[in-house]
Amino acid sequence: MANTVKTHNFMYMHRMAPLSSPTTSPKPSSVPSTPKQTIVIPPAQTIVIPPAQTIIIPPVVKLSENPIKIGLLLIATNKYINFISALIRSTDEFFCLNFDVTYFLFTNHESVNVDTKRKLHIIPTEHKPWPWMTLGRYHLFSNQKDILSKMDYLYYCDADMLFVDVVGEEILEKRVVTIHPQNPLNSFETNVNSTAYVNKNSVQHYFAGGFNGGHSSEFLIMSDVISKNIDIDLSNNIIARCHDESHLNKYTSIRPPTKILSPSYCHSENWSFMFQKKILALDKNHHEYRS
Repeated sequence: MANTVKTHNFMYMHRMAPLSSPTTSPKPSSVPSTPKQTIVIPPAQTIVIPPAQTIIIPPVVKLSENPIKIGLLLIATNKYINFISALIRSTDEFFCLNFDVTYFLFTNHESVNVDTKRKLHIIPTEHKPWPWMTLGRYHLFSNQKDILSKMDYLYYCDADMLFVDVVGEEILEKRVVTIHPQNPLNSFETNVNSTAYVNKNSVQHYFAGGFNGGHSSEFLIMSDVISKNIDIDLSNNIIARCHDESHLNKYTSIRPPTKILSPSYCHSENWSFMFQKKILALDKNHHEYRS
């Protein structure tokens, strides 16, 4: 309804007083009287204010963002398959809970008993004698780059690990490595003929092979470089003293990580350290599992 503003009509009357002479002056014989003057104020105009226009602002439509896709790489051939069920239960509970996680399981077992609501991609993998299953892990990843490159991030975790606390977005960086819980600077490859050789005086940390990753493109580049370096060493009958871990430390000495995780992310199961436990490296009979 229109809003109406109206002023009141009124008449304003002004009387002019008759002129009078002083008492000492003679009164004129005839002075015409002044007629009343009437001042008429016209009625106020009616101003009609139109109703305010209603401006409808459409709601902001929030475009749904594609969830970040994270691949967790696990290798479990032969007896190492015994660790997988407990490991995946723990990652379901603690690993990257707000992201789209896919498990990539490299195994020689046709039947895998794993209870998870996340995607599980089994990649048939031939078992090879020690130390190839650890030394050759980056070959496995490079050979599956067509599938793995579809992930936004890739992380490798040893099969004999267990997540005991939340591991989330703090690990989402380009190149991520974990400080070895013992930080053994004497574990670098000392053979100058090896592609894994590192001058220990040129680095500050020794990184564990048990948990690392980053952007999928960065991780696959690292996998390619390490695989080629291992092939060069093998052609010269050289195996680095700590296998793939030696080559990982060589790579990071040349291409530094963008995120360094504390030993919390590769914490020995029964050793006492000053770090909070997030991922445990489980104790086991190494000889039994490497056979």
